[in-house]
Amino acid sequence: MPRRERGDQPQQIQYTPRSNPLTRDRILRPWNYDACPLCGGVKTKVSKRCGNCAYPRFPVVQPDNPEIRHIPLTHGQVAIVDTADYEWLMQWRWQAAWKKTTKSYIARRGSSSIHMARVIMNAPPNRDVDHENYNTLDNRRINLRLATDSESSINRRLDPRNKCGFRGIRCHNGHWTARIGLNRKNIYLGSFASAEDAARGYDRAAILYHGQFAVLNFPEDRSKYEDELRALRR
Repeated sequence: MPRRERGDQPQQIQYTPRSNPLTRDRILRPWNYDACPLCGGVKTKVSKRCGNCAYPRFPVVQPDNPEIRHIPLTHGQVAIVDTADYEWLMQWRWQAAWKKTTKSYIARRGSSSIHMARVIMNAPPNRDVDHENYNTLDNRRINLRLATDSESSINRRLDPRNKCGFRGIRCHNGHWTARIGLNRKNIYLGSFASAEDAARGYDRAAILYHGQFAVLNFPEDRSKYEDELRALRR
């Protein structure tokens, strides 16, 4: 075999996959590609099947609500999107990937890190996309908001190891104390007579320090806490 000099381009060989007229007359590298034994589509030689056969999407039943649509994903999951974004998003094939930090599935495109939520919000590289209702497959625009890393970490579920049922409080020497995290530091909020009082003290501090990303122990009292904060700032 003659020695190839530096700068010479590798010779391209025309290769036609078996039983796939859609890719006929296309120039491929035969040492990297082959035909899928199930559908005849193009696949890499290290894979047993093509992406369509390896990660099938099952048909989904669309909801009766005309404002939302379901997009089928792998692993039997579906993504919820607005009807206005449905046709635009269906031009790509989306997969369900498990995210360890949130312990839930997210919708992404291929093996890359292009997340459906980031595509919908057109998020810049230095911003995250937060799901307000904790459902990372609910990609309706009403449920998405741009956030920093610290703001996104605030909006999370209650730790399953929590025994008192409230955020930011604990029992110490028979008294209930409340603390809140801010910029990787814990701020002591005081000691309270009961767990409910400590939880409400945490809620008021959460409104003050976390704003719209505050997760409250008593979410029905959010408007009351916000009114109290406005009165103090006057």
